[in-house]
Amino acid sequence: MKAVEFKIKTQPWTGWQKEQAEAKEEKATVKIGDMLYLHSDMAKAVTEPAVGRADYNFTVSVRDDSVILVPSLPVPVNDQGGIDLGANRENIISIAKGESKRLATPTMDGGTKWEITVEDIKEID
Repeated sequence: MKAVEFKIKTQPWTGWQKEQAEAKEEKATVKIGDMLYLHSDMAKAVTEPAVGRADYNFTVSVRDDSVILVPSLPVPVNDQGGIDLGANRENIISIAKGESKRLATPTMDGGTKWEITVEDIKEID
């Protein structure tokens, strides 16, 4: 069985003030077929969502040396850091080993940004 090692940076943001909260960085290992849950204040690799928090879940799978994430809600970020309104509507995100993708909540006045990096794809017992 395989598992994916992720590095996840989480940063809340608001359009109402210039100062923004600092990003938090965490690592998570998720077995293929399990869920990766992202939360507005943290990243968790769990099979159950945290109680009382808005969560966004991804089903994790592997194709060759890339990780495939099928999200429930976050959308890709454009080059200016905003929501990519022209993004792939199939909601499938592919991240090659060693690469990162930036995601954001689909909100306009405030929300959360994530940077998800695939650090390793490994065999586990």
